[in-house]
Amino acid sequence: MIDVETLRQSARQRAAARPRSPFDGVIRDEHVGVVATRSYTPHERMTNAIVYFSHGGYGVFGDLDLQDAYCRRLATVLHRRVVAVDYRLAPENSFFDAVDDLESCVRVQAGTTGVILCGDSAGGAVSVAAGERIGATVRALMLTNPNLDLTLQSFDRQAPQGPDWELLHRAFALWLRPLPLQEAPEFHRPEKSPPPIFLAVGSEDSLVPEARMLATICASRGWDCELNIVDGRGHGFMSDPDSADLVLRRAGAFIRRHPAVP
Repeated sequence: MIDVETLRQSARQRAAARPRSPFDGVIRDEHVGVVATRSYTPHERMTNAIVYFSHGGYGVFGDLDLQDAYCRRLATVLHRRVVAVDYRLAPENSFFDAVDDLESCVRVQAGTTGVILCGDSAGGAVSVAAGERIGATVRALMLTNPNLDLTLQSFDRQAPQGPDWELLHRAFALWLRPLPLQEAPEFHRPEKSPPPIFLAVGSEDSLVPEARMLATICASRGWDCELNIVDGRGHGFMSDPDSADLVLRRAGAFIRRHPAVP
């Protein structure tokens, strides 16, 4: 069993202990329907397009505070409004409810300008799944440390700095109900063309194999996917300011190369 409340309390304590990084813009807590969101609007904004961010947390913990620093950097570097989505968690809700929450936010707010979906760790899976549902409005995916193979068959248990295997296995079994893990989505094996994908993973992370698989399949079919393997880094490297800034600068360059991305 998983002590979900202890995990959530620990995550809240970690978030509260982190210093708030400065942000040149406006941060506002809002709701889209019943879904809580937090928007980060930089004063120097290049476009009216929105980046939707989905946090990590094994599908069972995390909130709008968990990766606040990530969102501040994301909005600052990309010069775009970022909306963090406080999607529903397991065991009270399922992965598919989380995807519903992100999808509903995008459909209500996006308009016709197109959006970028950004997800970290478990939030990467939420972003990819929502992108498949939403379709052409999603102009790019930006995925860091993403869980892509939700069956966990690609997970490298020998990697030195991956997510906790036992926790991941138990959490995903709850998150993906009613599906058994062996029938879970395999987002590292896309069957149809995705939007352009920026993909970053630490070289020491257990999730490297599934990231490589996604990049390999995209390359073989002529689909646009840029894989960045961050040397010497493990899972959760986006909490390190230097690593985060490096990856976000690369993501910004990737987005600027694509005229269809708003």
